Amino acid sequence: MRVGIIGTGEMGSGIGGPPHEGYDGPRIYACGPHVATFEVLNAHGLHVVSLEGEIGTASALKMCYGGLTKGFIGIGAAMFACAERAGVARILAQEFGASQEVLDTYLKRQIPGMYPKAYRWVAEMREIASFGGDEPGVAEMYRGLAERYKAVAQARAAKGGR
Repeated sequence: MRVGIIGTGEMGSGIGGPPHEGYDGPRIYACGPHVATFEVLNAHGLHVVSLEGEIGTASALKMCYGGLTKGFIGIGAAMFACAERAGVARILAQEFGASQEVLDTYLKRQIPGMYPKAYRWVAEMREIASFGGDEPGVAEMYRGLAERYKAVAQARAAKGGR
């Protein structure tokens, strides 16, 4: 999802969630000829980071960051669902926790929070697929993740969630 600043999604993008206890909010990456205009927001509690480059650079950063974070969450959730279906979920969880401790901790924290947001991530995965352009396999991979998040959202909606 691109965050538009002053009417355009190309000049800036936000990375991070809303402020809460122990976290003072997202960073807003800005670029282009008017980037200095955004930097004054730092004096008002926002975290604006200026990027070198043309308009679109901040959006490219957002696409790459979201592709990594939400892509990894989608892959992790899919494989743990496959493990459940195949009857190997318990042993996969044990092995992953023992051999991939950092990734295991990340997925245990992120996957549960993904379910109520999956419907929003469908369009983002499709946008990342488009952003991937001619990079081999990128568009197909992110279209697949869009379908995975769509299925999660539909299953959640069928159970009475959004």
